[in-house]
Amino acid sequence: MEGEKMQMDLEPGLYCFGGNVDGQLGLGNDDSPINKPVLHPPPPNINELFPLISLGSYHSVFLPPSSFDPHVLTNGRNDDGQLGRTTGRNFVPTRVRPLDQFVIKSIAAGEFHTLALTEAG
Repeated sequence: MEGEKMQMDLEPGLYCFGGNVDGQLGLGNDDSPINKPVLHPPPPNINELFPLISLGSYHSVFLPPSSFDPHVLTNGRNDDGQLGRTTGRNFVPTRVRPLDQFVIKSIAAGEFHTLALTEAG
């Protein structure tokens, strides 16, 4: 018996798939599930891959390349403030403005929280 075959011509980039009920994949919607890899659209003016990406249970955190004025971007559920803002869900990566005053070197997402390590430590 011959198995089902699927060929995909993928271009380099960040692909995402899976649960997206809270917009945690950052695709601009809450369509879920995403069953096939989808190329993640880069935020405006960012043409390089993200060097750091961290995923919580219902949110995502991105740190753009250092050549692009690095700042933290988050999207997904925000029930516990894990997106770094007071508003609800975000379906696309959105800048965490309170962190703009720092040079962020690393990020980490927990189940319902986010960490950002500054250059000063």
